[in-house]
Amino acid sequence: MLALGVLAVDQGSKALWGEATGVVIPGVLHLAPTRNTGIAFGLLQGSSGAVLAMAGVALMVLFAWLAGCGGLGQRIAWALMIGGALGNVADRLRLGYVVDFLALTFMPWFPVFNVADAALVVGVALLVLMEVLGGRKSVR
Repeated sequence: MLALGVLAVDQGSKALWGEATGVVIPGVLHLAPTRNTGIAFGLLQGSSGAVLAMAGVALMVLFAWLAGCGGLGQRIAWALMIGGALGNVADRLRLGYVVDFLALTFMPWFPVFNVADAALVVGVALLVLMEVLGGRKSVR
């Protein structure tokens, strides 16, 4: 359910603000819509087919991993990553590119991103943090 919630918030935010510009939080966040035909940080620009195939494989791996995870923390982390991946795959299937629109004003060098990207990063960070703090605990 969390993955579907991330997907809904991602797609809803893109529908509302994906083409808007302006300041959201002065000095912190502004809207800067871009079309990303590559992957994170603009890599593989113009390779939508290859990127979509890689995303599909990654989603299958994530679903398989989630099915085997026993701990709540791992399930939350994987659900965030799956929801984020689904949000970006939905854009690629519908538009041929990913809509990025959130820009950190205080870090102008940081790439423009979206809610799906944020969910992916938080999910990965949670997994790394749980691994560092105590290792992966599974109920297999």
